[in-house]
Amino acid sequence: MRGIDPQQEPSVTRISSYLRESIYSLGPLEEEEQRRLADSILGRLSHPKARAEKIPDGIILGASLAQQRDVRIGDTGKVISSEQRMTPIGDVPRVKKLEVIGIFESGISGYDEVLAFADYRLVQKIFRMGKEVSGLGVSIRDPETASEMASELQQLATGFLSSNWADENKSLFQVMKLEKIGLFLILTLIIVVAEFNIINSMIMLVAEKSKEIAILKSLGATDGSVRRIFVFQGVVIGLTGTVVGVILGLALCWVLGTFNIIDIPPGVYPGGNRIPVLIDWYDVGLTTICSFLICMLVTIYPSSKAARMNPVDPLRYE
Repeated sequence: MRGIDPQQEPSVTRISSYLRESIYSLGPLEEEEQRRLADSILGRLSHPKARAEKIPDGIILGASLAQQRDVRIGDTGKVISSEQRMTPIGDVPRVKKLEVIGIFESGISGYDEVLAFADYRLVQKIFRMGKEVSGLGVSIRDPETASEMASELQQLATGFLSSNWADENKSLFQVMKLEKIGLFLILTLIIVVAEFNIINSMIMLVAEKSKEIAILKSLGATDGSVRRIFVFQGVVIGLTGTVVGVILGLALCWVLGTFNIIDIPPGVYPGGNRIPVLIDWYDVGLTTICSFLICMLVTIYPSSKAARMNPVDPLRYE
């Protein structure tokens, strides 16, 4: 149960993008329609407004949580507090009836299953907290610096605990890190298999050009000069393939991030039915360098074979 300020929350988090009128709707709304829907739901969530209009207080449920409880917009749910109140029959938990006014659908595992939002003033009353709060949320410009900011806040506010999104989802990121390493190894193996084509083609080229190699060596060409010819040819082939592959990959990422080429069900990824694309230039550069180095390494054997060729053997039967 998370208490929020309906007026300030949209300026701190992206909750406005995740509000829906039904569970797993067919598709995301247009930006203007989504903004109007979010303003309507958050306006209805206001506890002072509900008291002034004498209507039931509202609550926003996560999409998976609402599906598990089989509730829809307009249904009434009960929030049971651990705080108890004295009655003629003894101590009983505090129960508050709330109307479901919206669905929160972020598509992030571990959030839609457990989160519910209500006005923080209403939550304070339900749990008898007075004017206190159990925590504060802070938004920063660069999410990658969350750990450093949490450490700084921890030093400023002694006696309090600070956490960040990376620590709260540490197990998920560990899994993603292992998957990233596995994908890198798979991609490397694919590149290595592709390099065998370069080796085969260069070995065939050495066999076809054996007479020309023999003539060059009989005219005074050294083993090093012959080796450099085939190394240069292999490097050109590998560099061309690497550059073309990187350009095609970046172009495909741009197309996926700009156009709705692949339509996926809402809720699979945060923010709609489009596959999110993030280009990490470090990974792009690392992959490009590794691919190019592998291309250079596979030229060693064919070029060495051409350099060691005895010019007498190819010209013996000419």
